[in-house]
Amino acid sequence: LDAKSAFFRFNSLATFLYQLPRFVFYYLPFKIVPVVWRFSGLVLRTINSEVRLLCGLYGMIGAGIGFSLDNALLGGVIGGVLGVLHYQASLIIAKLFKRNATTNM
Repeated sequence: LDAKSAFFRFNSLATFLYQLPRFVFYYLPFKIVPVVWRFSGLVLRTINSEVRLLCGLYGMIGAGIGFSLDNALLGGVIGGVLGVLHYQASLIIAKLFKRNATTNM
């Protein structure tokens, strides 16, 4: 362990002055942001293109409501109602625009 590497490894001021700008100006814009951007786009496309995933999302919302109200039955009913309402809305929109109900909402 030479003096320079020991200085950068164990000195908090050197870490603050060297590692933090390196993270902010190199890793964040060139490594982290593109991965998060691609992942967000993938999630958005997947959720908005699959009706069953949206129904699952409503089930998760219902489970969260049931957990917060300490009533699992009420949460299940709320999630189910939200899923059915979404499915019916997609059928109505499909009839209005004369397209397949399972395509993008």
